[in-house]
Amino acid sequence: MTPVVVRRRAEADIEKAKAWYARDDPQLGLRFAQEVSRTIDRIGALPDQFPEVGRGVRRALLHRFPYATYFIRREALAIVIAVLHQHQRPGGWKPRIKLEETG
Repeated sequence: MTPVVVRRRAEADIEKAKAWYARDDPQLGLRFAQEVSRTIDRIGALPDQFPEVGRGVRRALLHRFPYATYFIRREALAIVIAVLHQHQRPGGWKPRIKLEETG
C-alpha cells in the first residue's frame, strides 16, 4: 500500500465540489466525498495502474462523477495535487505541478 498525501489545494477542490453538489442534495455532496475517498484508496492500492497524462502526473477518474484526481509519485508516496471537473478545467493541474517541483 502506497501512502497518499492530499495537498491543501486538492482538499479545497474537493470541498468546493462537495459544497456545489450538496446545494441540490446534501446526500449527493456526501456521495461525492465518498467517491473521492474510494478513488484515493485505489490510488494507494495500485498507483501505477493509472495513466500518465504529462510530466509524471497520473490521472484517476471518479466512477460516478465527472471529476479526475491528479497525482504524482515521489519516492514511496502518491501526492494528490488536484481534483478537478473534467470539462471545466481539464488542464488546471498543470500550474500545480510546477509548485511541487519547486517546493
